[in-house]
Amino acid sequence: MADTVKIVEGDHVTRMFGGLAAVSDVSFSLFEGEILGLIGPNGAGKTTLFNLISGAASATRGAILFKGSEITRMSVARRCHLGIARTFQTGKLFPSMTVNENVLVAALFGKGDGKTDAHARQETLELLDFVGLSDKANQPAKGLTLAAQRRLEIARALATHPAVLLLDEVLAGLTPTEVAQGVDLIGRIRSRGISILIVEHIMKAVMGLSDRIVVLHHGEKIAEGSPAEIASSRTVQDVYLGETL
Repeated sequence: MADTVKIVEGDHVTRMFGGLAAVSDVSFSLFEGEILGLIGPNGAGKTTLFNLISGAASATRGAILFKGSEITRMSVARRCHLGIARTFQTGKLFPSMTVNENVLVAALFGKGDGKTDAHARQETLELLDFVGLSDKANQPAKGLTLAAQRRLEIARALATHPAVLLLDEVLAGLTPTEVAQGVDLIGRIRSRGISILIVEHIMKAVMGLSDRIVVLHHGEKIAEGSPAEIASSRTVQDVYLGETL
């Protein structure tokens, strides 16, 4: 990755909640076109780090950079318009709106200068087809299965035209078949040139998808490397993976 452009960077990022450091002095880089896995036990600080990147929380110390420019105090909306989008561990859909409307809201918000409403509507249809939800376009979001809700959240994030997509446990709770379909979808998203940071507890999936992996424990980065390096790390085995992967 030495010759690849860094798209998101964390520079000694810390987030305090009172006297507790949810993220402590964490530095990381996400490169263009890369899938970076973020793993660790529950409470390790993974979602907090997502919040710091997306703007849902502000760093107590340190800096977040996007394409070389600091965005540490920038609002969620401004970061979204720059090209940072995310999904949520607990779904944040508009339950009474249709599947189509959920994505259209994002397409209209992120459509950019010179794009018409008609273009946003066409884009919405294309994204629903991309994630496999075309046949459910007119259904209320609250009636979707868990797997379909996760796909809808991904479609909505993609509608904002992200350069970086943060995926927070989009495979959790799915059947093995649904997990395999989700892995395929994430691969197809990467093929569009979108850089991905993924939090996931399904090790087979995250190891298979990721170019590199960062491991957090008690808010601190304890390891970083290729999937093979992480799988063989005694430190990571002791605090998270166990004796064998």
